Amino acid sequence: MPRICSSQRNRSNVPSNNIEEYYKKSILPYLDDLMMALNERFIPHNETITSLQYVLPSIVVEKPFSYLKKAVEFYENDLPGLNDVIEAEFEIWQAK
Repeated sequence: MPRICSSQRNRSNVPSNNIEEYYKKSILPYLDDLMMALNERFIPHNETITSLQYVLPSIVVEKPFSYLKKAVEFYENDLPGLNDVIEAEFEIWQAK
């Protein structure tokens, strides 16, 4: 538990009687905020993130290219006209 002084300038003093209570009051709100921020950022892209796992060597052998379509569609603006090339590369990666 951090030292509590009379005038804290960089952070607030969290009143507590023991270490466990201190962490419940100071760290848990931070972790809740962090989890909420991560969910807000990544949940809308859940399908895209899920489809990217199909390039992993242990999974790529079993799944067809259609499973990777969401990720290809998401990055379509960054890779214009390369859908056929990406599919060919996927098949080469599967064979390897």
